[in-house]
This record gives sequence, C-alpha cells and structure tokens, in this order.
Amino acid sequence: MKNGRPKIFESVELKEHIGKINEFSELDEGLNSVYRVRSNDGEFIVKECTNDRNDIEWFRAEPLIYERLESLEIPSPEVIYTDLYPEEGNEFFVMTKMEGVNPSGFKKNIDFDVLKGILREFGRILGVIHSNTEMDGYGMLGGFEGSINNTDEAEKWIWHLQGAVEEMEDLIEDGWDKAPALDYPSEERIAELLPESPQAVLLHLDNRLDNLLIDDNQVTAFLDWSHPEAGHHEYGIVLESDIVFFLELV
Repeated sequence: MKNGRPKIFESVELKEHIGKINEFSELDEGLNSVYRVRSNDGEFIVKECTNDRNDIEWFRAEPLIYERLESLEIPSPEVIYTDLYPEEGNEFFVMTKMEGVNPSGFKKNIDFDVLKGILREFGRILGVIHSNTEMDGYGMLGGFEGSINNTDEAEKWIWHLQGAVEEMEDLIEDGWDKAPALDYPSEERIAELLPESPQAVLLHLDNRLDNLLIDDNQVTAFLDWSHPEAGHHEYGIVLESDIVFFLELV
C-alpha cells in the first residue's frame, strides 16, 4: 500500500477499464479486501486477494462464477476486469456496483412478511443455480485458466463429507482451549443416510443474508463466492437454512 492507497490502484490496465480513480473506501467484507471505488466512469467494486489461508484458485473462481450466473439471470455484478495472474502484487478483479443495501445491520428487525419474501426469493435463486450448474466431481472449486474445476476432487459425495467432518474435528481440537465433545454420525451411518454419488452442482457454502443486497424489499444482488464447492443440492439447502435461521436470526 502506497500512501494509504492499495498498490493495485496503480495498475495502468485498471485505469483503462474504469477511468481515473477519484475516491475509494475499504469495505468491511471479510476474508479479502474489498473497495468501493469512484472514478470518472462511475462506481465500481474492487476485490483484492489478501487472504493467504485459502487456495488462490478459490479466489480465481469467483469472477468466473459471476459470469456463469449472469447467463442464468441471477442478480449478480458484471465483472469488468480481472488480473488473476499478476507478475507481481495481489490478484484482483473489478465489478459493477450493484444497487441495494446489505441487511447485516438490521436483519433481526426486518418485518416478518418482508423477510418471508426475501427468503422465498433466496430459495428461488438457489433453485435456479442448483438446476443449471452441473459439476463433474465433489469438493472445493477453483478457477484454472478460465475454467471452473475441482481443487480437491473426491470420487464419492459421502467421502467428501467424511473428509470435511474430520477436518472440522481437527480445527476444533487444535483451535479451542477447551474443545467441546463432538458427536458426529459414524461413517457407516453417513453412508446409510446419504446418497453415495448424487449429481454435483454449484454450492455457495456461505449464503448468509450478509451476502445479499436488498432494495425495496427485493434481492438485487447475490454475492461473495469465496468458498465455492461442488456437491449435493440438498446439502446446500440445509446448510443455507441453518446459517440463515440459527446463526443470523435467532
């Protein structure tokens, strides 16, 4: 960062695509750095990869996912410019700024009928995505030279879930001073309850209300594909329901 200005803003190619940058502010958006930019050509959102804990391929997948969702008429930003393989510095991409507000500050005070409408639209969007994004394998997704592919493909869905459970156990045991007792189903029970090899589709994994924009009680943007995964659509629906209702609204 130079004089408080991110180095990526010195990119000649960036200026060619969005014009001279007059003002910017960093948004509190989570894993990577996100900036609202005002230039001679309008307002844009710039997302810079500053999180070295996640695979860089996950970051490279996000603009590709937005391009795919645009063809499905899912309310998503248009990707204006990407620099995902820079000779130096961090990867970044530029999007149009979508209309609407993030409901994170008032989600627990939303009128119940309005909330039902938002969640109904939320579910409709998930249905469109799950019905039109078939994937070849299971696991986290990454961007590879313009294509979306698995980064750690598992041959069977239940194998992927078992691996995810083991990884979560390790994270809790290593990261908590007093780790709670974990009571997960056995591998045999998982195999009994879940389909072995269902059709894999695109999953978001972090579909919270915080990752939506809302305007006039309508969903205007479906955002932040920082953890894209290929998996069973029912898993995605259950996971999103759990996040929305139990982690955000209760």
